[in-house]
Amino acid sequence: MPFFSSAIFASSARRARRRLRARRSRCERSPGLGVSHADLRVDDIEAALHRVRELGGQVEEMDIEGDDEKIARFGRFKLCRDDQGSSFGLHQPPSG
Repeated sequence: MPFFSSAIFASSARRARRRLRARRSRCERSPGLGVSHADLRVDDIEAALHRVRELGGQVEEMDIEGDDEKIARFGRFKLCRDDQGSSFGLHQPPSG
């Protein structure tokens, strides 16, 4: 006799699928927010953005860079998604 009955296993699998659907739903409602992503350092953010679009990715049109003073202090940032929907960030450090 198996350690877990098939009814318990099926119930557990259903709960896991519901949690996964709920998690996906939250991510779809707030793209790019609350989801882990990697930030990649680039020397030329405009060239990198062009390459993202060229390869089928998307650039999120969110103002996360701030004003000129913040850009001079922290550099430029852009949130992107690859052609499969995974989010990642691009960061061009400040010059100087």
